[in-house]
Amino acid sequence: KRSAMLSRNLLGRSLKFAVPSSSSSSTSLLSSSLSSLGRHTRQTHIPFCRQKHTLVLVRHGESTWNLENKFTGWVDVPLSPKGHEEVKAAGQLIKAEGIEVDYAFTSTLKRAIRTLWHVLEQTDQMWVPTVKAWELNERHYGALQGLDKQQTVDK
Repeated sequence: KRSAMLSRNLLGRSLKFAVPSSSSSSTSLLSSSLSSLGRHTRQTHIPFCRQKHTLVLVRHGESTWNLENKFTGWVDVPLSPKGHEEVKAAGQLIKAEGIEVDYAFTSTLKRAIRTLWHVLEQTDQMWVPTVKAWELNERHYGALQGLDKQQTVDK
């Protein structure tokens, strides 16, 4: 129940293990991403020795293109000033809950990487091993990338 409350308070994102991802994708994409991450974890020799695991998913804070209401996708745009504050607040909530992170995974997009850095900094866990994987990138919007969402709907 406590973690469900934390999820609602954290910008509407689920939390329990620092895995910043710029993807708001479906379960199947997350599933395939995690399965391809298995390849990355074996390569970096990450031992999962606990019996019970907790997964925290943190979506990136507001990006500059979110602010401008544009389709972002794989365009590597930074966080907006508000986005930086949002993810710092997320990190503070994670710290307040006493959540300790063993490993962190992020996409290769700067908004997700910066989100991870802020969360780890706020929780005093900058030492945590990190894996960056393109498989966690946000979905690709093709020709829609960079277009204004409302203007696209109005056409």
